[in-house]
Amino acid sequence: MKGIAIHVEQLIIIIIAVLVLLALITFFLGVWNPSTIVYMGYKNTACAKMQANGCATELIDTSSGSMSDSGITKKQLGTGSGTASVQDVCTKLGYTSVDQCRKSCACMTES
Repeated sequence: MKGIAIHVEQLIIIIIAVLVLLALITFFLGVWNPSTIVYMGYKNTACAKMQANGCATELIDTSSGSMSDSGITKKQLGTGSGTASVQDVCTKLGYTSVDQCRKSCACMTES
């Protein structure tokens, strides 16, 4: 049989090169976004505040869940002006309900 003769070493190098190329494409064009890292830092701050106050549900809403002492504003989240709340941070990260927000902060029990 005649065909393309390729050594095993060359085949391995080609496969590795294709995998590296795919990884780079996924890294730069995928769903990863550098600002998500910043938002996760904001969420960690918000969760720490909520956990320090007993995971109370009322700390999530805009009126009493103010993040003024943490310095996080709605402008930083790109959602307007004023002081951000725990719910604002959770909403920015895609959590659609108060329960999802609480669970993401490891507050599973009802307060």
